[in-house]
Amino acid sequence: MTDREKVIESLNKALTKAGYGDMDNVTLSEVEEAIESAIALLKEQEPVKPKWASGIKGGDALCGACWAWLSDHSWAYCPRCGTKVKWDG
Repeated sequence: MTDREKVIESLNKALTKAGYGDMDNVTLSEVEEAIESAIALLKEQEPVKPKWASGIKGGDALCGACWAWLSDHSWAYCPRCGTKVKWDG
C-alpha cells in the first residue's frame, strides 16, 4: 500500500468514526477524487486578509472569513473554514 493509499484509508476511517454516513460503500477512488477536488478548490480560492484583534500587525490574528483564531501566523489556510489567508499587503 502506498503512502497516499494509507492516508486515504486513514481519512476514510476517521470520517466513519466521526459519523459521516456509511463510508463502507465508498470506494477508494471516490475518496481520492473528493480529496483532490477539495485541494483544487482551496488552491483556486481568493485569499482573505486576516483581521487583527489588537488593531495592529503583530497582534492576535483572526480569519477574515469565519473569525477563527489564527495562532500561527505562518498558516496558509484557516484551520476552521479552510479559507486561504493573505498575510502580506
